[in-house]
Amino acid sequence: MIIVNLSGGLGNQMFQYACGKSLACRKKTKLVLDHRFLETPEYPVTPRKYELSSFNIKTALFDEIDLSLLPEEVTLVKETRHLKYDPTIIEKINKHTYLFGYWQSWKYFCDIESIIRKRFCPVSQQVVAKEYLHLAGVLRQRQSVSIHVRRTDYTYPVYAFISALPLTYYLNAIKYILQNISNPVFYIFSDDPDWVEAHLKPSGETHIIRNNTIAGDLFLMSCCRHHIIANSTFSWWGAWLNDSPDKLVIAPKTWLIGKNWRTENLDIIPPGWITIEINGQ
Repeated sequence: MIIVNLSGGLGNQMFQYACGKSLACRKKTKLVLDHRFLETPEYPVTPRKYELSSFNIKTALFDEIDLSLLPEEVTLVKETRHLKYDPTIIEKINKHTYLFGYWQSWKYFCDIESIIRKRFCPVSQQVVAKEYLHLAGVLRQRQSVSIHVRRTDYTYPVYAFISALPLTYYLNAIKYILQNISNPVFYIFSDDPDWVEAHLKPSGETHIIRNNTIAGDLFLMSCCRHHIIANSTFSWWGAWLNDSPDKLVIAPKTWLIGKNWRTENLDIIPPGWITIEINGQ
């Protein structure tokens, strides 16, 4: 049995599930998700809710299993290289293992990519707000470009090690899109749509998506043909779930701004994605 500790928002939970699922498949054992600490995390992590129920995932939750089935000894495997892939992880996994970490790299589940894509399909259309039910088909037909602007908690002092991306990043990314995509239509997803409306005004047709569900926003992002993502696992998954070989994905060259962690030194950006500076060219 592999038990995965869940922490963080939807994007982080998806990485944790994907890593655990891959390891469980390799070890031919059961996967269990431990969601008990989401709403009462250790400071300074933002309290969250279990979000994976929106997807086609039938994995058991920790409070649903018979604890008597657990062996007396469960191996604890903690992530030691944040945003870096650990190639030795499979050697650390026993048949009964507790995984603790974020596991934010596509390399942890590239061996079961098709399975992960199927699991992260919405379980029903109800994940999308009614006013946007028609939009998925529209996004697939147009030269749609999702833009994700993450602000809210990223602007809090306690999250200074991450920090919200500056406006210059989005302006440079939009400029790149305009130079490489004919007649793009921008769809902006944000936890601060009022800030977006006041500050971000792309040339051309633009729509700000408001009052949708979290999973609904992710699904609609994945339906877009191209993507400008934030330094956020949420929009990372929105871009990754688009399986078009012709997609254009723009990501920031600096992922954790406060730590100056550059993506070329990390394992979060898949091959083929374009990275640009967050300030200047």
